[in-house]
Amino acid sequence: LLEAVPGNASGEAVSALSSLKRTLDDTVGMIQNICMDLRPAMLDDFGLVATLEWTVRENEKRLKIPIQFAVDHVPESLDDEISVAIYRMTRECLTNIARHARATGVDIRFFGDGHWLSLVVRDNGCGMKPGVAESPTSFGLSQLRERASTLGGFAQIESRPGEGTTVRIALPASRPENRGGRP
Repeated sequence: LLEAVPGNASGEAVSALSSLKRTLDDTVGMIQNICMDLRPAMLDDFGLVATLEWTVRENEKRLKIPIQFAVDHVPESLDDEISVAIYRMTRECLTNIARHARATGVDIRFFGDGHWLSLVVRDNGCGMKPGVAESPTSFGLSQLRERASTLGGFAQIESRPGEGTTVRIALPASRPENRGGRP
């Protein structure tokens, strides 16, 4: 864009074009992030576990804190709706940690037992005051619970001031007619 500016253009014109280019670059970045939040192409190309691994590593770089990530007994093929939900819930947990936790470490465990998939995200941050996790103004946390409930699962948030936060999510690994009892 700036390469097309004639050599005799005023400083104001060059400055305005530079500002426009930055705005355009920022807008493209925001759109890419929104697309990644909604449904990354990686889910289709590489599956949920690889997408989560990539997301964890990207957040580890961004937050500049170590994030432990472990997977155990997760089927390679999962229901599409469940995969997207687990991905989005993981992103929501990491976003909350980045915004509020002041954590120096995060531990994420994703595992299955044949009937249920469990995601546990634990940080060692500042924790929350009693009642904050249940407050309707805690939109992200409310959304975690609602998304899990809609899919026949649940989300539980445990936190104490100074002791970090643990989010436990359980979702059925298959359609309701094929699943066992609640974990």
